[in-house]
Amino acid sequence: MDSLVLLRPVMEYVNIGLHHMHNALRWAILISGFIAVYRAYSGFSGKKNWTNADQKAGLWFLLFCHLQLLVGLMLYFYMGYQNQLANMGETMKNHVLRYWSVEHLFGMLIAIALVQIGRIKTKKANPDHAKHKKALIWFGLGLILILINIPWPWGAIPRPIFPGM
Repeated sequence: MDSLVLLRPVMEYVNIGLHHMHNALRWAILISGFIAVYRAYSGFSGKKNWTNADQKAGLWFLLFCHLQLLVGLMLYFYMGYQNQLANMGETMKNHVLRYWSVEHLFGMLIAIALVQIGRIKTKKANPDHAKHKKALIWFGLGLILILINIPWPWGAIPRPIFPGM
C-alpha cells in the first residue's frame, strides 16, 4: 500500500486542525487588539501613566499576531498557494486565488509588521503620553488592516464566523 494513501486521512485532520486554530487565533487577536487599542486610547486621552498592563496588552496582541502568522504560513504552504505565484497572470484573473495567494497574505503581513513596529516604538518612547500615542497609532492601524483582511461571511470571499459549528 502506498504511504501517501495512508497519510491522506492524517493530513486532512492536520488541515482541519490548522483551520480551527487559525480561526481561534483570529478571535484572540481581535480581543487582544481591541484591548490594546482601548488602553492606548484611554491612556492617551486621559494622560495616564504607562503601566505594566498597557505593556502586556501590546505584548499579547503581538504574540497572538505572530502565532497567527506561523499557523497561516503553514496553511499557505499546505494548501499550495505559493504555487500560484508561478503563474501570476492567471492568479490575478481569478478573484479567489488572488485573495488567498496575494491579498490576504500580504495584507496580514503588513498588519503584523505595523503591530511589531508599534511594540518597538512604545518600548523606546518617553514620556508615558508618547507611549500611549504610539501604541494607539500603530496598534490601531494594524488592527484596522487585520479587520479589513479577515474573510468575513459578508465579504467577497465569505468564510463562516465559527467554521465547523
